[in-house]
Amino acid sequence: QTAALPMSYQDARHPDAPLFQLLRERLPAGLGDERVAQGTLACRRSGLHAGNVALVHAQENVVYVADRVQGHATFVDLKAAAPPLAETMRQAHAFVADQALQAQPWQRAGEQAQQHGQEMQVR
Repeated sequence: QTAALPMSYQDARHPDAPLFQLLRERLPAGLGDERVAQGTLACRRSGLHAGNVALVHAQENVVYVADRVQGHATFVDLKAAAPPLAETMRQAHAFVADQALQAQPWQRAGEQAQQHGQEMQVR
């Protein structure tokens, strides 16, 4: 039995579909979806999302994506072959799962602080 493939960036229901679409629109048409997906994942790993991308620039062997304010940026090397789309989506799924795990202690601490604050108000 094979595991189901993670949802693709090309699926409008994917949370990073807007970023994928933004890159697709701003990058040269000759770059395939595998390369755009690779760029989408690189952006997410660097803290970039569709709402904060200010610059998308492809030049010879590199794609550069950056925001204006926070200093987030990423490069994609066009000399190396892009991984297959399914592999990039597996990596993206693992990245999101890892981000969720890292956020859990902070979420619990926030919930505990909020609960403590409510207890303080009741007394």
